[in-house]
Amino acid sequence: MGTYINFHGEYKTRSYFEGWYLKHQTDDFMISFIPSFHIDGDGNKFAMIQVITEDKTYKVKYDITEFKTYKRDFYVKVGKSEFSREGIILDIDAEDLKIKGGISYGEFSPLIYNIMGPFKYVPFMQCSHDVLSMHHSIKGNLNINGKVINFDGGRGYIEKDFGSSFPERYIWTQCGFDYGGNNSIMFSVADIPILNYGFEGLIGVIHYKDREYRFATYLGAKVVYKTNDSLIVKQGKYKFYMKVLNFPNLDLDAPVSGKMDRIIREGLKCKVNYKLIGPEKLIFDVINENASVEWEL
Repeated sequence: MGTYINFHGEYKTRSYFEGWYLKHQTDDFMISFIPSFHIDGDGNKFAMIQVITEDKTYKVKYDITEFKTYKRDFYVKVGKSEFSREGIILDIDAEDLKIKGGISYGEFSPLIYNIMGPFKYVPFMQCSHDVLSMHHSIKGNLNINGKVINFDGGRGYIEKDFGSSFPERYIWTQCGFDYGGNNSIMFSVADIPILNYGFEGLIGVIHYKDREYRFATYLGAKVVYKTNDSLIVKQGKYKFYMKVLNFPNLDLDAPVSGKMDRIIREGLKCKVNYKLIGPEKLIFDVINENASVEWEL
């Protein structure tokens, strides 16, 4: 990943968070893990792992002494659980959640360049985003509350966020699908405050049949229509459509000034219609039941 920076919080002293989102899906099962690092407004530090299943979310808090990471290599350890480029090794023993096992990863599919574009260099960003892998193969087993789940032949996706707080208003979606190849979608639209100025920012990337399509505010993309279950984006001669057809509404903790004091809406396994239209032709029109959607509008 070249100059990729895995951890930005080394010298932060207050109101900061950094979290990694790791999604794992097979034809029959989906689960995501969010290991994270936090500093509240008073400078108190702690770590956390959130677990998102198809019908429930869990959170396990850890003392900061149980958090370890590297600055330039993707490696995060929270408690006895490890997350890295090679895969994950889990050992979670909470009152209502017990997970043990491991999942190994195949080769990552990174972006051509950072999803933030020139905004990567803008100071005072409330929340910055990065995509580590749009798609990679996965294999292994997890014992989740006494049930063994096999992930052989599945697919994974990894992204991360870091800053002081999640945006007040935003919508995010991610989906991996076959449709003739290892394809993947990630789109996010959010209100972006910078000092006394604010604007609606958009980042989106599609890996489809060995090609990368990118939509972004810094490339001239515009939001034509947006609700909590619909999105239409136009950039030049390209249009992207998203329509959520089924959304299991789960609560997920989100950061405010580093502290996890906010509830957002998350659906790990949603039925969503995605459509990409290019110059005078339909590139794809797919309905997928393994899409993820998150929003607060």
